[in-house]
Amino acid sequence: MPIWGCRHSGSRDVSHWTGVCVAVGLVIGASLLPASAQERREESRPPVTTVPVPPERGFIATQPPEWVGTVVRGTTRTLMLGQGDEIQILPAAGRTLKPGDRLTVARVVRPVRHPHTGDRIGDLIVAQGVVVIRPTSGEQIYGEIVTSYTEIRAGDQLLPYEPPPRPLIASRGPVRIQGLLIGAREELSAIGQGHIVYIDRGRRDKVEPGLLFMVFHGERPFGLDAYEIEVGLKRMEVPKTPPRDPLPRESIGQLVVLSVEERTATALVLQSKQLLGRGDRVVSEVEDASVREGQAK
Repeated sequence: MPIWGCRHSGSRDVSHWTGVCVAVGLVIGASLLPASAQERREESRPPVTTVPVPPERGFIATQPPEWVGTVVRGTTRTLMLGQGDEIQILPAAGRTLKPGDRLTVARVVRPVRHPHTGDRIGDLIVAQGVVVIRPTSGEQIYGEIVTSYTEIRAGDQLLPYEPPPRPLIASRGPVRIQGLLIGAREELSAIGQGHIVYIDRGRRDKVEPGLLFMVFHGERPFGLDAYEIEVGLKRMEVPKTPPRDPLPRESIGQLVVLSVEERTATALVLQSKQLLGRGDRVVSEVEDASVREGQAK
């Protein structure tokens, strides 16, 4: 209901008073009207989150990458190489490297296995830096490390260079996609905010960079993150915890996808209410809250 009020301005003209009363009533009354459906929708939208994409985020390769060369050694006695160091490079078979070529130095860190079945998913590959091929007069090829994210060593591999991706806008998707958290960049038994992680859903499942995922407690391996122990040729399976409810009510964390491969994706933990772990469930956030399941299996 509009709240009416009049201020005596010194005029004895009643019509002037009425005009003032009507104007005040319109202004105050308009501010008390209920918000429209459009305004309510605007208020319900999450704040825009811009996420930088680190070049050393890593990815899981389900097929061997097309390497273009290998780091043979540094030109000094230093074992751990970094920015400004010169390295000798051995091109891959059938590859030609020219002066000025810019390449990414990468390392195969370790194999990644499924948290429940133990099946091999692929290899974790992490960028170590960037090298530029230098002019040489002989047959051997040398390059200069122009960027290093961490130490570079003999035996590291070379990939075609990709420019650093632009920051992402975190967003919800049109369908709900469910998967598993299958590992972190570092070998961690407890994962939290700021860690880089990997999930078993990728491009074929309609996962795109910027997509938000909720994390729920899942069926984790028992004990440390190394759920499978190999001693010589003997393989020992460590028992798992009992399965939890199929759809827990409250999420324990939130991820945003940084990059995607065909079957896997790399993500950043934006927030964690509890410690996350391999085997936890991930469910994509959707634009329409009535959507329950996506098409990905």
